[in-house]
Amino acid sequence: MNQIAKTILGLLLLGTGLAGAQENQDVHPPNPLYHPSLVGDMSFTKRITYKTPGANKELNDEQKAAEQFQAQFGKVKRMDVVQTGNIRRDRFIFDNGNDHETWRWGNSRFSVYDSHPNLILVNIVSDTGYQDMPDFPELQWITGKAFQGMEKQNGTECYFYKEGPVKAWISTATLLPVSFESDTQEVSYSYRKPPSTPLQLPQKFHRKLEEINKAWSGR
Repeated sequence: MNQIAKTILGLLLLGTGLAGAQENQDVHPPNPLYHPSLVGDMSFTKRITYKTPGANKELNDEQKAAEQFQAQFGKVKRMDVVQTGNIRRDRFIFDNGNDHETWRWGNSRFSVYDSHPNLILVNIVSDTGYQDMPDFPELQWITGKAFQGMEKQNGTECYFYKEGPVKAWISTATLLPVSFESDTQEVSYSYRKPPSTPLQLPQKFHRKLEEINKAWSGR
């Protein structure tokens, strides 16, 4: 190999090495503020496992109030979501055996609790009124400063975030969460294809909305 060929080969190898080093240095999360949401047709399950606090751990007033509330009404241990078109059904299952469903249709929200199956609560989403809870409230703390690098979780390549005892793993492929962990709970997320048959809003909700509209029009 003559000197010119050696020089060209050396430059090519150097360029490849620099590109690889640059690629490793330029690993960044998708957005400094990460607030994921569920979009499109899909099925989703969130499972929550609660950790038992240490016997010597003292709770502040806010934590004590939260513990008392959860003891009275139960803790959500599972959330199942099905979404097709403009209809979405959320089912919340509690550790005390209770559950309730919330259906979304356009800007209307219908909630039914198994303890009062004939009672339908209706809310209308508006800019100045009722707002939906975020799909992942446990991840609202994530910012670019919490990004720690790349890490595999449950066999999935993830962006890894950590702030104090709180950790989150976000799929690099879908940008949806894979796992979350804090000093009080562990959360896993699973995603599936939507049902083959699209959701249909139950007729009892249509009738309830008609009742409300008639009541308002009569004023």
